[in-house]
Amino acid sequence: MKPTLNPRNNMLILEDALQKFELLDPEVVFTVNSDRFTRIITELSERHGVDLNAAVLFSVVGDLKPEELADYLVQEKEIEEVKAKLVANELKSQILKPMEARLLLLNADPDKAGITPEQEKEALKQIFSEGLILEMSEYDLIKNAVNYRIFDILEKDLNFKRELERSLYDNKELLTADSLTVANKSVEPTIGNWLKDFIEKKGTDDFDSVVLSDYLANSANAKNLSPEEKNKLSDLLNLYRNIKFFPATVAGQPIDEWQIIPFDLAAAQELIKNENKKLLIENDAEETEATIEQPTAAPAVELTLDQKLSQYDWNKIVGIERRARLEELGVGLKDFVKWLAAKK
Repeated sequence: MKPTLNPRNNMLILEDALQKFELLDPEVVFTVNSDRFTRIITELSERHGVDLNAAVLFSVVGDLKPEELADYLVQEKEIEEVKAKLVANELKSQILKPMEARLLLLNADPDKAGITPEQEKEALKQIFSEGLILEMSEYDLIKNAVNYRIFDILEKDLNFKRELERSLYDNKELLTADSLTVANKSVEPTIGNWLKDFIEKKGTDDFDSVVLSDYLANSANAKNLSPEEKNKLSDLLNLYRNIKFFPATVAGQPIDEWQIIPFDLAAAQELIKNENKKLLIENDAEETEATIEQPTAAPAVELTLDQKLSQYDWNKIVGIERRARLEELGVGLKDFVKWLAAKK
């Protein structure tokens, strides 16, 4: 059955989709809102001259099937059929399929279908060899989910940690801006080269925070880094230690405190607590609303830009949810940015 696409009902459908989206697991919400996907959605939207955030949102919550995307774009976005099929195919190949694969990887259900343990290993090796910088910039909740997938595999195959360690050494992502001097040669500031420099200066034995701090403060390559670059390097070296010397690094700790990719544990736990609290409040509100007779709706009045935007707490609405909400309100991103700046 095709979705109802007539413009009169579109606002109601989008509002319903937003509510469904907010009730998804936090890992799903934060994955969809992550830069790895919102950036590509923005690029596709700008290239084709059509806002695609609502289309992705409908797809994520199950209101729009992949085979219905082109029809949706023709009817709702009023683009011609050939272009609609092109855009739909790009959305599927560049957003929806990679998003599905990402969520499968993060899914902690031991009985999940759609991905094998070997495919999970390959996905993790790819992260460690060419996608680590993006992974280290993810939301804390997502870092925690990736860590749990690693721990689950290491529980069955401890030797896998050596494959992840080798992937780190081979990683050619640029961690910082300026070149390094390693073994008296000028080299690019890649993840692999930073690890070579650290090992050259501090050896291959396990190390503590004192050794790490000394390297960051006094080594020739690290001492002049900006605070932001030092934080990135510190996270990398802690990650290297966590995987190379696992399980010794977590001995005596409860599993909730284990880490491979470093993150703020307290912030992640607070987020989960807040999400659970929000879900309880929403459920209570729905039950209360169901017992109250709804008054007859007043005639619709055109709201000003400020009236439209002031009814939401935009600090809590991010990523694709924010873009779709703005689309629902009929507010352009530039107008929203101007309004937000005026409010500060």
